[in-house]
Amino acid sequence: MVDDIYRKVIADAASQVLTGAGTRKEAARAALKRLFPVAPFRDKSGRHWRMSTYVQMAMRTATARAAVDGHLTVMQDAGIDLVIVSTTPWNCSKCDPWEGKILTQSGAAGTVTVEHAIEDGVQVEVEVAATVAEARLSGLFHPNCRHSTAAFLPGITKTPTKVMAPSPPKKTIEPKPDKATPEKDEVKQPEASIRSEAATGRGSDRTDQAQPSLLSHESRRLVDEVRQTLPHGRQAWLDQRLSLDRSPRRQVDALIEEYETDIAELRSKRQTKTIKQRLAEWEQSLARYRRLATLPSDQVEASDAWLFQQAPPKKDYRYKKDPNGALLPPDAYEQYLDGVLATGRSLHDDLRRALDADAEVRRLRQEIQRALVFSEEERITLREKRAELASREADIVRRLLAEIRPMGGQIKVEELHGQAAKDAGVKVVRPDWRDLLDEALPNFPADWLATMKDKTLRLGNARSGRAYYNDYNDVMALDDAIEPAYDGSFGSHSAGVLTHEMGHRMENHVPGLRELEFTYIRRRSTTDGTLEQPQAIYDYGAKEMGYPDRWANPYAGRTYERGFHPDPASESWEVFQMGLESLFGRSGRVIDREDLDEFVLGILATLHHGA
Repeated sequence: MVDDIYRKVIADAASQVLTGAGTRKEAARAALKRLFPVAPFRDKSGRHWRMSTYVQMAMRTATARAAVDGHLTVMQDAGIDLVIVSTTPWNCSKCDPWEGKILTQSGAAGTVTVEHAIEDGVQVEVEVAATVAEARLSGLFHPNCRHSTAAFLPGITKTPTKVMAPSPPKKTIEPKPDKATPEKDEVKQPEASIRSEAATGRGSDRTDQAQPSLLSHESRRLVDEVRQTLPHGRQAWLDQRLSLDRSPRRQVDALIEEYETDIAELRSKRQTKTIKQRLAEWEQSLARYRRLATLPSDQVEASDAWLFQQAPPKKDYRYKKDPNGALLPPDAYEQYLDGVLATGRSLHDDLRRALDADAEVRRLRQEIQRALVFSEEERITLREKRAELASREADIVRRLLAEIRPMGGQIKVEELHGQAAKDAGVKVVRPDWRDLLDEALPNFPADWLATMKDKTLRLGNARSGRAYYNDYNDVMALDDAIEPAYDGSFGSHSAGVLTHEMGHRMENHVPGLRELEFTYIRRRSTTDGTLEQPQAIYDYGAKEMGYPDRWANPYAGRTYERGFHPDPASESWEVFQMGLESLFGRSGRVIDREDLDEFVLGILATLHHGA
């Protein structure tokens, strides 16, 4: 009975798309609304699907299948029996064997002789791979399949050559075929290459050059000026906070200096049992090195000979310090942040004007303000309206940024299965990962993504259920928790989370991002020259600390510093990532005041330009 309900709802929704009565996104939302009170979907293998994931997959599959069947019927009515299967720029183990193959609708497989399409009396031999029905049974046109068929004209139609997705596109990226069911662990998956839809001109109208400019002259001026002042390249950013003392010194002298500094820092802390024990161990080591430093070279044992070799240059960090010894940003970083924030404020003014002037945004805002909610159905309707408004606003954000620089790009992705997933500490990735990535990538500048062209992102699902990015092995683990109610611009809450985690990958590839995050956090968390003390975030305990400031969501102030860190600007942060969710997600989940959106806009507009 439940299966019948699913089939009926999806069939009704798909008919709206096929008749032109609505878009696929609108139909999917309507189907999701009708299925809200129904039990979660469970497939033949016993696997449970999120309602949003199932509806997206089913809608895409139903509309594609109907389009293919309708086209086949039209060709058959016109007397065309042979068809050829399209190619796509991506690999799929189910479809690759059929790409460019000739199929028959009513005949049989094998070598057949047919008349030339335009030359009378000329016979052409054609190798028919299978019937359409046989190809379907073996996997062609599977759920989420992006392949289609076209008329095969003997003697005219040429077998298409498979062309993989191009490397760095000029603008943005296009989705790849999704898989509705997981492959077996022992099957090695080909590396996938993902592109956003803006690269091919499909999707929203955000790249439409006929639309009036959203960017003010002041914003253009600031973007150009700030780009010229920001350092280019990782070393240029590092040089602003680090100098190297190349004076000759022995390894043993360097170790003595390090221990003296660390012991002084340890003595300033509250003397717990653990601290006292560590202090005693370090003082013992310091005494040993001091004794060795005074020995003549002929009395040094072979195992200690390395201590008297030349030490590497001494790192001298140029951080400022507050009265408690906490490290604060160098003046150069403060000046860079001033320029980024000034640019962000101007862009935010442009964005506000564009949103206020947009008729669709005004209409949706008015409908939301007038909405009365007395039932669960009305609550769902209001959430859909908010999501529609958020989607419209996010498109305008992207249009604004696209006037400054190309957005989106291409990355390489590998699905982790079997032993590879186990070694990486993750589970098999969720089936809708391509959809999630397609929504995330258009939110990043093209030149940022181009820096990753030779790196392969490895995808799995988090064993803990909480998404994360591991920069050590370039593994991104997606969240597989049940989707919460969501009223933002992304197709689901998980798409916003993946955008957040992609922001962490940017920290590894975009010079200056971590430095500006560090400077922004320090500025917001410093009062009268003194840095706030980190506090526990949410209910995660002392393992997750953040600077409280005035964040609406304290996770934006999250710090990964542990005790005294000699180079805190090299750490990862959460403020840019939370800001991405705020700027592009635009849901009712408040993360911060407008200041954070300004910071993210300034970063996206200026950082890493031309480097």
